[in-house]
Amino acid sequence: MKVAIVGAGVAGAYLSGLLAEKGCSNLLFDHLAPYEKPCGGGVTSKAIREFPFLESQKIAKREIHFIKFVTPGGSSYDFPLSSPFYVCSRKELSRFLIDRALQSGARFIPEKVLRVEKRKGRWKVISDKGSHSADLVVGADGVKSIVRRQLWRNFDPRDLSLAVVGYIKGGFEEKAKVCFLSGVEGYIWWFPRQGYASVGIGSPLGQMESHQLEILLRRFILECLPSKETIEASFKWALVPSLRAEEFLCQRYSGERWALVGDAAGLVDPLTREGIYYALKSAQLLAEAILKGELGEYDRMLQREFLGELHKAAQLRKRFYSPWFLEIGLRLAAASRDFREIALQLLLEKPAYTRLKKRLLRKGAPGAAQSIWYYLTKPLRHKGSPQ
Repeated sequence: MKVAIVGAGVAGAYLSGLLAEKGCSNLLFDHLAPYEKPCGGGVTSKAIREFPFLESQKIAKREIHFIKFVTPGGSSYDFPLSSPFYVCSRKELSRFLIDRALQSGARFIPEKVLRVEKRKGRWKVISDKGSHSADLVVGADGVKSIVRRQLWRNFDPRDLSLAVVGYIKGGFEEKAKVCFLSGVEGYIWWFPRQGYASVGIGSPLGQMESHQLEILLRRFILECLPSKETIEASFKWALVPSLRAEEFLCQRYSGERWALVGDAAGLVDPLTREGIYYALKSAQLLAEAILKGELGEYDRMLQREFLGELHKAAQLRKRFYSPWFLEIGLRLAAASRDFREIALQLLLEKPAYTRLKKRLLRKGAPGAAQSIWYYLTKPLRHKGSPQ
């Protein structure tokens, strides 16, 4: 079987390498890769444990042991991390994975894919320089995926977030910062990398314009930096999938000889907008399904692994970003080690949203835990709401 993978970002390049290692012929298409995707570049401790190659010295990264949270009201809390996370360049991570795929026998084709067509039971991948045949086609080409658009459907604008990102040169302490804002279902991040920091802000598409987000971001940078000249950073914007709860119930991730992974599949935590873990995990699961000759199992594997968690995250998002909840939640996290452990795991680990209530009741004071859970889920408590 020959597989055509459109997109050589984290998901596509990792999938290509996994298939090539097992002798599965594949073509990896991307006319731009490797490139720097406008994002934070945070790699959760869960991802580090589950994908040991992330420890490679060939991937430039910073190890983060401390994080500062700032509430919408201006209160700040510094927390040490029992399980550090990495911040890396998406360009360098993709380059590493592409190189691994090529060493295993994959073929990289630096061409721009224009469309895919099915002819006599096989796929034709039409690029700006020619056409290529394959038995199965995979869309790993991000939020604007050509494969998704042709074989499934575009994302609804209500299922997207807008991120504005800049890069500040300099040597910075190994402390990440996350600032929550009133009226924004998102946050500003400051993630130090090697030689610079990634700083950005995200919110649901349509909630704020890109120039408004940039103004908020510039103010934040001015507060963080004593030197004003470094504010002359260029900013880029990007769209990020952040599906509504009801959308998770009707998504398709594969069909007859096609499949989607990573951002192209909408596999991003809709609450935190973290996507690297889901890019890697979806590629791993799809590789298993392809190598077993059971592509139809892919959707069920995703469901067993994490779709329920993402669905619950989408249900909780609006209430999570309310100023009241953030003020109370971070105050409790500062006062209680148990609450702090739960909060940091939700934000920096692979989340366990579906088990949040039990963990709150087991770890925290029952009264406070019940109040927090009731507040988070109150809008969902109506007849027929999916739980």
